[in-house]
Amino acid sequence: MVALKTLIASLFGSMGDEDEAEKRSNLPLPVRRFLAAVNSSVDKPEDDHFEIAGLIEREILGGKIVQAENGDFRFAFSHSTPPMPLHATSSLITELAPFILLLKGGLRGSVIFEEPEAHLHLDAQRVLARALVRLVNTGTPVIVTTHSDTFLQQINLLMRLSTHPARDELAREFHYDRAELLDPAMAAGYEFIRTADGTVVRELEKTRLGFVEPEMNQTLADLSHEILEMERRESDA
Repeated sequence: MVALKTLIASLFGSMGDEDEAEKRSNLPLPVRRFLAAVNSSVDKPEDDHFEIAGLIEREILGGKIVQAENGDFRFAFSHSTPPMPLHATSSLITELAPFILLLKGGLRGSVIFEEPEAHLHLDAQRVLARALVRLVNTGTPVIVTTHSDTFLQQINLLMRLSTHPARDELAREFHYDRAELLDPAMAAGYEFIRTADGTVVRELEKTRLGFVEPEMNQTLADLSHEILEMERRESDA
């Protein structure tokens, strides 16, 4: 986002025949398509995705991504300070800005989001998980890679809550919208396991509590064991 103008100039310099563009541009095809989408994006407040963008801006950013008259994208805080250039903002804002812009423009097609937890506080990870479930519930296919136990457990919670006998009562108590509840049948999880011969992809077990992720769970169990053992030794001293 910080280098957007330079990248778009590179994109337009390689427009034309697809084979010729591939030779003239060092940008991969997904990046070129993203740049073209951002460059032509126009806010569509009537679109379901626009509301999802608003949720992310309101609950994570505390402001809005806006476009200046010269075409630059800036960040405007919720209070009345002048909008800031993106290079003067945090990595949290610059990481989420492109996703927000695509949502505001009426996102089409599927979404592949690599490590949505990057640069986010734990609370913000939970909000983004809710936003992605909202996106799934609009009919948009979403693929996510994550190393975050917090992000995964938030997805598990939203799946479990969707079929809970006290769903409506708990949703009100926890301040979840119905659009944030995930039908377990709509979700699948996979674990990538390193072996001596390469990487093995294994589908995660899905129980009534959600996805079971053995490696994450083992790491948390090891950490808990070490903490409890230190406390036990202190009490014995």
